[in-house]
Amino acid sequence: MAITEWDEYLIHQTADTIDTGLNDDPHFMDRLYFGCHNREGTLHLAVGLGTYPNINIMDGYVVVRHNNVQHNLRLSRHLKGDRAHTQIGPLSIKVIEPLKRWGIYLGDNDYDMRCSVEFEGRLPPYLCRQLLMPTANGGTVGHGHYFQPGLYKGSITIDSQQFNVDGFIGARDRSWGIRRGGGGEFLGVQFWIQVRFPSFSFALVYVDLWDGTVLWCDGAILNDDGSVIPIAEMRHRIELMPTVRALNKVEMLLKDVDGGERHLTARPISPALYLNGGGYDRHGEDRGPLSIEGEQWDVSQPAEIGSPRFGMHEHIAEFQLDGERGVGILEATFNSRKEHEYKPGW
Repeated sequence: MAITEWDEYLIHQTADTIDTGLNDDPHFMDRLYFGCHNREGTLHLAVGLGTYPNINIMDGYVVVRHNNVQHNLRLSRHLKGDRAHTQIGPLSIKVIEPLKRWGIYLGDNDYDMRCSVEFEGRLPPYLCRQLLMPTANGGTVGHGHYFQPGLYKGSITIDSQQFNVDGFIGARDRSWGIRRGGGGEFLGVQFWIQVRFPSFSFALVYVDLWDGTVLWCDGAILNDDGSVIPIAEMRHRIELMPTVRALNKVEMLLKDVDGGERHLTARPISPALYLNGGGYDRHGEDRGPLSIEGEQWDVSQPAEIGSPRFGMHEHIAEFQLDGERGVGILEATFNSRKEHEYKPGW
């Protein structure tokens, strides 16, 4: 245990100092994510940062896809018990106004990527139900999760070319608790969806297993007038590209908590942004006191199973929800075993 500046605030949850997790599980994490894109799908920024206090790690990433090229930057440092300073080398993410505004700043580095971007929430965050997972000893572990739609402003620079992102759309995501892998060999499909419509936003997180068991389904229609319509159930039908496990079209049948039924369709309008470029396949890995690494990927073609890119990926997509048109992020993960066959939900 060590005292940090967070211990000055009235936010303790246990008898220990704030640097200490509830238990010693190495998967205990506290993470944040920002997704930012234009409506045409030509420019897409994904930024994340997470702490793993039980293994002394803070890591983060900045990934930018411009047309068919993805620029990756991964950063990691030893945490030294202090979660208050959300900075790793040139990357800094700061709260400007709690629950409303954040700043994302990437300074000079060897990979010619920089940004100074601010997020402002369109609506208050939506808190999901806690995901509880069984453990080998008969108990459960869980993690909390919320997301928030919003607008961005500022600039992104890649390869010495600066892009103005004022008016770009997207969302942010927060999660904390015990979070292990995304289902591994038992995973069927996983979705994380954030869409901006003219008078409302739509958000959904969904995970099912190979045998069709729905592990998690939560989300809502978030109206600009402040009303919220939670989603209780979802069934999906996915049209995959020939020979590869990549999205061509998605249809979803949604049921809200009042029993209302809705129809959602999505068609990607961009190549995928692959989150393995941000280290999603190696979260919490000890890379030394400070590590900064990166590269560029050609993403003009979908990732084959077994390639370094294959895994969680995000398209910018056009959506229709009961006739309303919107644009947003369609994130998906599929089972990586070649023998797995996708089974539609209806």
